[in-house]
Amino acid sequence: MNLININFHLLTRLTGPLFVGGATGLITLVVYIYFIEILPGLLPKNHSTLFYFTGFDLLGDLILSMYITYSIYYHFFKCISMDPGSPRFPSVGGDGTTYEDNNDNNNETSSSNNNNNSNNNNNNNNSNNYNISNEDDETIQMFGDIDLTSRWGYCKKCKRPKPPRCHHCNVCNKCVLRMDHHCHRFDEYQRYLIIVSTVMTALLLIVLGAFTGFHMYLVSTGQTTIENIDGSRDKKNYNLGWRTNWKYLLGKGSYWFSGLLPIETIPYGDGVYYMTREVYLQRIGRNSSRSSRSRVNNDLISNNI
Repeated sequence: MNLININFHLLTRLTGPLFVGGATGLITLVVYIYFIEILPGLLPKNHSTLFYFTGFDLLGDLILSMYITYSIYYHFFKCISMDPGSPRFPSVGGDGTTYEDNNDNNNETSSSNNNNNSNNNNNNNNSNNYNISNEDDETIQMFGDIDLTSRWGYCKKCKRPKPPRCHHCNVCNKCVLRMDHHCHRFDEYQRYLIIVSTVMTALLLIVLGAFTGFHMYLVSTGQTTIENIDGSRDKKNYNLGWRTNWKYLLGKGSYWFSGLLPIETIPYGDGVYYMTREVYLQRIGRNSSRSSRSRVNNDLISNNI
């Protein structure tokens, strides 16, 4: 059975370029049919193609169609060209020992390290803010806190430690940060979601509609596909609320919808550390207490007390 899985993953890896080429060909075929066959049919009879640029409705259709086409190609290229993202650790330590040699000691040292991290986190609540600006205290600052108490795992195949939400991809043969499935970067997931929602048509509404809706549900609840399947009770809760989860997905930009545009955006975080719901609620509590004290101080100052 293991040999069958290995051969299947190897076959998937080797045939990947064929699937990419097939998808590119299908997208190009649809674009060609629309612009060469369908769009000219919208022209009134006895009008030249220049009517595209004089008729308001047709000009709007042309601009929107060109934007959607560019957006599909842009996001598709980013998805297939970006490395999925892996933890950057040396396979050999400074003393010449490998992680495999130290694997037996990991269980003994991880508990003490987690306790130390927990104490450091409690004593230095403000040390994890990482130069967060004061523009939006409710949304931007929340990404400054990370859960340093999260226990790291160990990948027996890579022989390296792996952070939370990181899983080994048997197709890529390496660990992938915040892996959902094979394979896109932790900060490129929104591009994948844009593609599957853009290419959805009436004929594929049942299949792609349910598929898109499922991934929108995952985003709204702060999960990945692997985490949704995992039924363990002790798994971390990364649900920060649907609004915050979507802001985290779309990344930093000039506008809230910048992550939906075919432009470069800056992701929140580094793909290694994540804020959990527990830390998030604690942060909200601290901000509420700080705001209450600030209002009281302002009242005292205004009343000259």
